[in-house]
Amino acid sequence: MDPRQQQWLVSALAGTVVTFLGRPLSDRFFGEVPPEGRGVVDDFKEALLKASVSVVATVIASMIIRRLAGSR
Repeated sequence: MDPRQQQWLVSALAGTVVTFLGRPLSDRFFGEVPPEGRGVVDDFKEALLKASVSVVATVIASMIIRRLAGSR
């Protein structure tokens, strides 16, 4: 498999996972807090959570795509 295709598939798969997991996890941990009730610390925690989800999703997607490419 072409490296560009692999990179594109990893990005697409990771983006999909982040889209479907990022918001529910954020809502679960932080709830529905109105913007005026949030502080800088809350924003930092949410950004850290989303970044962590993104990193984990990218690593998992990369592992999946490498296995698929290696089996061909």
